[in-house]
Amino acid sequence: MVVTQSVQKKLVTILALCALAFVVLSAPVISYVSFNNHTRNASDQQERLVEAVSQSASIAAYVQNEAIAQDVLNGLMLDDEIRYVRLLGEEGFIAESEGIPPDQTMPETHLTEHILRSPVEPHEKIGSLMVWANEPLIRQRAIDSVKNDILLLVSLSVLFSIASILAANRLVGAPLRDLARQLSQARPGSSEVIRVGAAHQQDEIGLVANSVNSFLGITREALEAERDLRLKVEKLDRHYRNIFASTHVGIVVMDENGVLLHNNPVLLERIIPLSANDRSRLPEKAFFDLAFRRPVEAWTLVDSVREQGGTASADLELVSSDGSPAWVHCIVSSSRDKDTGEQLVEAVMYDVTSRIVEASKAQRMAQEDPLTGLQNRRGCELYFERTSSQAAGMSELAAMVLDLDGFKAVNDSLGHAAGDQLLKVIAQRLQACVRSDSDLVGRFGGDEFVVILNLPSKNADAVGRIAQKILDEVSRPIPMDGASDVSVGVSIGIACSRHFPGFDQLIKAADAAMYLVKSTGKNSFQFAKHADK
Repeated sequence: MVVTQSVQKKLVTILALCALAFVVLSAPVISYVSFNNHTRNASDQQERLVEAVSQSASIAAYVQNEAIAQDVLNGLMLDDEIRYVRLLGEEGFIAESEGIPPDQTMPETHLTEHILRSPVEPHEKIGSLMVWANEPLIRQRAIDSVKNDILLLVSLSVLFSIASILAANRLVGAPLRDLARQLSQARPGSSEVIRVGAAHQQDEIGLVANSVNSFLGITREALEAERDLRLKVEKLDRHYRNIFASTHVGIVVMDENGVLLHNNPVLLERIIPLSANDRSRLPEKAFFDLAFRRPVEAWTLVDSVREQGGTASADLELVSSDGSPAWVHCIVSSSRDKDTGEQLVEAVMYDVTSRIVEASKAQRMAQEDPLTGLQNRRGCELYFERTSSQAAGMSELAAMVLDLDGFKAVNDSLGHAAGDQLLKVIAQRLQACVRSDSDLVGRFGGDEFVVILNLPSKNADAVGRIAQKILDEVSRPIPMDGASDVSVGVSIGIACSRHFPGFDQLIKAADAAMYLVKSTGKNSFQFAKHADK
């Protein structure tokens, strides 16, 4: 790599620009201050001169002596920043310095008048000393002073920049160039190290050199380890080739489109026994599309490993010709072919059908009522949590807690078998009253049922209509085996999730409303009381 932008050049440019900016920003301030200082000093000097001769001027005005007055005027005129002087006394006494009278050539703004007091009576005014300053000369000298200050500023800035550049080159530029040269010549795996001067052992340059040396050392060790590992890999490769052919796990390698490239024999013989028709389509059809009931789940694993690397795994259902459940645990990874650069998809699969079937059965037992096949309390709670998270404010859940009226009498008189038969019929009638795709009917135990409705928000009228429908259906006579028909009623308590957002809150509120119905006549429904009412 050729260096086209030197750090030192950048640093010199920055320092030069900073010096220039300092001069540009400081020059107006220095000019203003220098000009005002010189003008003020000239005025102060004039005041001091006048103060020095004021006593003599007062005597000249008091005695009206022309010689004394001229001596005073000539003394003031020795200062070239005073252009003209006039001494005025009483009774028309006037003494003027040589030169052109001021009234004809100079504006009154250049005039300074100094009061003269009597040498005998200090409080008595006896005249005045009028002094005209040489404004052009004062201004020119102020400008010259400003130029000198600006020149000094520029000189100091240039000297500072040169000193900074030389210091930066000595402290940073030269060591950095030497470090860059050594880095460009360093080769991974070699025994060379980066060397820096003693002055830079504890600074950033030394830190970079030490870090690079550590990296070169680690690289050297890694390359040596790699050579040793390559020998081991070659030995293991022969071993794994045997495993690939004889293992009980299915192994598959596919191209980036999912077309099968390689597989071990057990894959198609025992793990995924494709039909003859599907096997004939393997050279042109994606393997996942032929093997899995929901291929998108397998492709999701592939997308994950392509984006994040590593492996991804999941239990996937296979296409089964006889309809029986068939599952595999699939572990997917991605790599690139070293020769062609093609991205390959690799997968390992093993049969987990028995585990999935047993887990599904156990889950159903944990969430279902064994008598009626309805969801138990845990199943209802899971349905509530799942549906609530999906609703996102677009709908609400209404829970009905139902308790049969007259069930105990039937159960006591006809026996537990008849009671179980009645509960099954009630469960079927409740399921017929709601929508199977969005609502849920559950049994908490005994003769207590629960219905959870998924309805648009604030739809109390629809809830009431369904509750009345349930009352009518449950109240219809129920034929019993070996006995006459029986009839039962039902007390229903209703609560809505917008008033009671938690599952336990919702069921508790509906349960309280149900007991209120029980206490006021039974065979009816009642909405739970809430804070909005």
